[in-house]
Amino acid sequence: DWSSDVCSSDLSFGAPTSLTFVNGVATATMVLVRVETTIIEATDNIIQSAGADRLTVNVLQGPGTKLVFVDQPGGGAPAVAWPKQPKITILDALDAVVTSSAAAVTLSISTSSGATLSCGDTTLTASGGTAVFSGCKIDQPGTYTLIASSPGLVSAVSASFVISPLPR
Repeated sequence: DWSSDVCSSDLSFGAPTSLTFVNGVATATMVLVRVETTIIEATDNIIQSAGADRLTVNVLQGPGTKLVFVDQPGGGAPAVAWPKQPKITILDALDAVVTSSAAAVTLSISTSSGATLSCGDTTLTASGGTAVFSGCKIDQPGTYTLIASSPGLVSAVSASFVISPLPR
């Protein structure tokens, strides 16, 4: 029987697991859930050569699967840029930011009721997995939500916000 223990600097997969060899092969299954390099160590307390009992495993970033609003739009007066601009991030299936993503992210009004959304640009190329919009505003009073979309990714819907009528 071999004993194996899997650890990283701040994560332990628990107590050592006993493996039994059948025809010279032992199999174990584990799930690594974050992007990192880790060392899997197995020993039978006989191996003498340095490093012969270690296997380095690189867990690579998965592809982007969805968009999320990191910063919600702020609202305000009609045709005036909001004090808080939308920031959208691309996440993988494990909710990690896909820092390698340069996906095109488009903002739109979910129900416009004739209103127009304008920004410095309503479609941006993500940098480091994030798209930060600027100068966004809506020209008519009302309650709105925005949709962030990108081909092949699940879209995100913002929290609702209000564009208040100008005082008369």
